[in-house]
Amino acid sequence: MKDSMGKSGGTPSPTRRAVVGGAVAAFAAPALISRRGLAAEPLKVAVWEDYLNEEMIKAFRDATGIEISLVTHSEDLETLTTFGAADGTGPDIAFVTNSNIGNWISASKGSASPLLAPIDELRIDRSAIIPALWTASGTKAFRVYGQRAAIPFGWGTYSLVYDSNQRDYDYGKADWKHLWAPENQGRVAIEPASTLTAIALMQEGRDILTRAHEDRVLARNMFERVVNFALAHRPWVQVAWQETDELVDAFVNKRCVVGIADERSAADLLGEAPGRFRFVSPRSGALGWFDSMLVSATSSRSSEIYAFINFCVSAKAGAMYTLSTRFHSAAKGAGRYLGTAYRERREQAFGPNDEALGNIWWQAPEADWYRAMRDEYVARWGFG
Repeated sequence: MKDSMGKSGGTPSPTRRAVVGGAVAAFAAPALISRRGLAAEPLKVAVWEDYLNEEMIKAFRDATGIEISLVTHSEDLETLTTFGAADGTGPDIAFVTNSNIGNWISASKGSASPLLAPIDELRIDRSAIIPALWTASGTKAFRVYGQRAAIPFGWGTYSLVYDSNQRDYDYGKADWKHLWAPENQGRVAIEPASTLTAIALMQEGRDILTRAHEDRVLARNMFERVVNFALAHRPWVQVAWQETDELVDAFVNKRCVVGIADERSAADLLGEAPGRFRFVSPRSGALGWFDSMLVSATSSRSSEIYAFINFCVSAKAGAMYTLSTRFHSAAKGAGRYLGTAYRERREQAFGPNDEALGNIWWQAPEADWYRAMRDEYVARWGFG
């Protein structure tokens, strides 16, 4: 999957390892419901391919007795037309990237009958969720009928990646401005769409960047200034990448020393030469995205839905998700099941106790006009 900010799906890890110590069998999902009287019909979950692996589905079934039926899609909007079906045939839960949630909320409000059910927050184990993710997913932009519509599940960022043999951009020092430092001319690797957003954050600030997602005039003026900066710094760009292997090649074979990358793509690069390449959140804030669970307004499976949500934000389920996808879980304690190497890389990227999470610019919902406008300026930069 790839969202409009450029989040790369990459290639799933070839080995789906079990959680440490065979802990899957010991699951006790929060809000566990009685096995007696469970409907024989599976809970229908709309999700991207390879996002919920068989290990997670089995763990949930073992803990609750509830079967899961996956409705897979490659893009968020594929499922929107069937969600909230009045005859109950649509998915009960859908996983949606935060940049696309606005489409779902607009469709729900514009429909003769609601598509999305507001979340009953009293039925969510909030203590299990990273506070920064809980806050980011509950702002006005992610509410329907004045109530929360989204529960965070997974997250990631676009941050800086660099060659530590050539540059010293460790956590606390690194910032977006280092992409454009004089000594880095001709040695920068970019993902074009996300890099324009990073320039906007660096140059315009997070308030203007966020408001531009709702104001066409403000967005147009912002992108004009952003593209002028980008064009002036076009000689800095050695590689514009879209696929992970292109990022790896940029650093391994084409002498790039700094660039922008997401966690999954950076993981492949870091694996090329352990200790040499590093991934770090910039001081002015990484570009963050999160995937959320949305609930169908027409589903009659309330108890099963909340059991599934609370399972997904449990630490052990979160660890399984991270092992499978290499993205982070919204579960607060998942890291303790992921080994020392993961925890060290995460601290290297986000500082002690994930302190950088409080400074992330979380991707705002994107209307179609905003995506089209950004694509226009990516083309103006020469990367369309």
